[in-house]
Amino acid sequence: MMNFIFIIAFIILILFISMGTILPELNRQTYEGTIVQKYKENHLLTTGKTQFVELKSGNDTIKIENSDILLRNKFDSHHLQKEIKEGQKARIYTIGFNIPSIGLYPNLYKIEQ
Repeated sequence: MMNFIFIIAFIILILFISMGTILPELNRQTYEGTIVQKYKENHLLTTGKTQFVELKSGNDTIKIENSDILLRNKFDSHHLQKEIKEGQKARIYTIGFNIPSIGLYPNLYKIEQ
């Protein structure tokens, strides 16, 4: 019985880890538009401040997270945030899901300005 509980707990752990690392890779998007603003705010799912960029594309404004991504070997999000210029046109490549009601936003892994 103890082995069964251990196996179930292990499977749940693997599923939990994949939700944060592998599943976002399945949803890649490219957004084009003008950078409206960049800022930091307290995020519901993490501790501390999270960096965001807002991009105006047509009539829509898209909120995009800018944080480090392990599987993309992206560990320079703080430096990248400083280089982003408001008011400029940009093409932003993202992974992840856009579900604002639960605090999930696509995460940028590459930007062309």
